[in-house]
Amino acid sequence: MKKNEEIISMLNEARFLKNSLGEPKKAINICNKILEIDTSCRDALLIKAGALNEMFLLDEAEKLISQIVEKWPAHWEGYYLLALNCFSKEDDEEGLKAIDKSIELSENFDNLIIKAQILYLRGKGEYMDYVEKAKKIDKKRAENFMKNHFAYDINTIKPTLSELFNATKYLIKKKR
Repeated sequence: MKKNEEIISMLNEARFLKNSLGEPKKAINICNKILEIDTSCRDALLIKAGALNEMFLLDEAEKLISQIVEKWPAHWEGYYLLALNCFSKEDDEEGLKAIDKSIELSENFDNLIIKAQILYLRGKGEYMDYVEKAKKIDKKRAENFMKNHFAYDINTIKPTLSELFNATKYLIKKKR
């Protein structure tokens, strides 16, 4: 029982580091410690894959996401992360297939708002249908997302220095 409590505490810390503090590398370190205890801890694998995506380590993230989807094909979050990975690689068609699969498995705020964002950036008018569905799930969060995170013009988004560095590393690896 103590092992489970320890893992839950570590998962909460990893989530907080990744989602609230923007510290994906620290989150990965904690996830790796969890995976030493339990190699098939789905939440640790999901947090780690999301953090790898954020660090623009897209190939490494894709391998891990593929393992997650293979092991848990009925879980929405693996497809959600796959969609984010595809969109980062500018593979919008595969990304849309993945986000649609995620929504099919479990329609929730996260996959609905990402679907809305991608449709908006692709010039598809039906994006507001997904924003409205997300608002029905969590109106306050949807309004906050639309105000602070929704990209109305992809060219105005300014990446952080860390994101630029990681993107540059990815592009250099890709050319080799």
